[in-house]
Amino acid sequence: MKKIVVLTGSPREDGNSSRLADSFTAAARERGLEVVRYDLAALNVAGCRACGKCYSAGTPCIQEDDFNAIARAIEGADGLVLASPVYWYSFSAQMKAAIDRFFCFFVGGRDFSGRKCALLGCCQSVNKDTFT
Repeated sequence: MKKIVVLTGSPREDGNSSRLADSFTAAARERGLEVVRYDLAALNVAGCRACGKCYSAGTPCIQEDDFNAIARAIEGADGLVLASPVYWYSFSAQMKAAIDRFFCFFVGGRDFSGRKCALLGCCQSVNKDTFT
């Protein structure tokens, strides 16, 4: 079975990006895919310290927070979906912290070529340039 990891970055439990993730998850499961979801606002994910000690202590990151479980799930997944509101033309702070921690995959020599990735975004602006 194919496995997909979904990260949501909204600080609102029932916000629009959470609903986008709900819809995606339901459709993926209907197609027989395994989906693991992490709501970043409910977890403890600190920013990257750029220490370069990734994978040196047996975990993806030497920081002891919820990111290590997320990283292990991503390592074993066939795809990754990021769902975030757009705040000031960028991801939410919660999503930025998680993405910055992806640095450990680079330092640890993890190869994700060939894996699928999708971005689900929403915003209040009517300006289409918000997403570029």
